[in-house]
Amino acid sequence: MGLIFCCLFCCLFFLPVPAFATQMHSSSEGVLVHQLGHLFFLFSMVILYFTIQGKQLHDEKGWRYIQFSALFFVLWNLDALTVHFLDNQTHIVIPHIRSIWEIEFDLSKSSSQLAMFYYFLRLDHLLCLPGMIFLWRGLALLLKQNEQEPLSPVDSNDHLPSKLPLPVGVSATLDHENGMFFQDKDPQKTENLRS
Repeated sequence: MGLIFCCLFCCLFFLPVPAFATQMHSSSEGVLVHQLGHLFFLFSMVILYFTIQGKQLHDEKGWRYIQFSALFFVLWNLDALTVHFLDNQTHIVIPHIRSIWEIEFDLSKSSSQLAMFYYFLRLDHLLCLPGMIFLWRGLALLLKQNEQEPLSPVDSNDHLPSKLPLPVGVSATLDHENGMFFQDKDPQKTENLRS
């Protein structure tokens, strides 16, 4: 009951006032920061794509979907960078928003081919939405795979190798009682490693 009274009190006496916290793309500093965000996201997705490729993770279905997602996000960011460049930075195409469903383009400075190209670029949700769906599906598959795999106990040292891959001439052995590796001081073992 107290929570309801508190909410009603706040709604009645602390009515919202206009807050100017959003930065529109049309002003120069807003579009530059927005474009830098697109560039950062673009490079992050390129790195993710090639990391998955380089570590051969794309053999698993979940990682393959995440790789497809990264590819779609790369294309979406390239698309968005081009749209913002055309309308907010160079003002080659000037869009006028008439309603939530209607946008009119001022074509006085551009050709009809450029207007058609711009129109297709504005359909960027056709790239962003599949990217989000692939990301969601890939993460869901990885989670499902992780839930199906039994966890091995960590308290045993059976998963540790008895020898470590060390430089030539150096040898170490695992003490199974406390799980620590010790360097072998025996010169005979060192000679055996060299041959």
